[in-house]
Amino acid sequence: MPTFKQANPYRWLNMIMRRLIQLGVLLIALAGFVTADVVSRSGNTVNFRGISFQFDSSLANEVKPETIPASLDGKPSDIWPEHPSFTLVGYRRTRVMQETDPQIRVFRLDKFREAVKIASDNGA
Repeated sequence: MPTFKQANPYRWLNMIMRRLIQLGVLLIALAGFVTADVVSRSGNTVNFRGISFQFDSSLANEVKPETIPASLDGKPSDIWPEHPSFTLVGYRRTRVMQETDPQIRVFRLDKFREAVKIASDNGA
């Protein structure tokens, strides 16, 4: 009796996560060029605070950029500098994923180290 290899039901999720990681690496590399708070959208291209990228419409309906204020209190994972964030609006997700749209957050490493130093000096 022949046996058939069962398809990986999470194959599409793995592909999307690889794309997000690639996009995140690109955004982190571009984070040093953050300048003005200009939002520009053209089709599937986003340009915000000097960071620009294109996204596939199968990933999300749109990408909403915003500036996240600094957080210097709380546990270590709650500490970050002010930085741009990109929300993937309409991201297709499984039932086990959070109900909120995923975000890509970009900040410069030197600004992150500064925020951590300030938080540790304040006893966070």
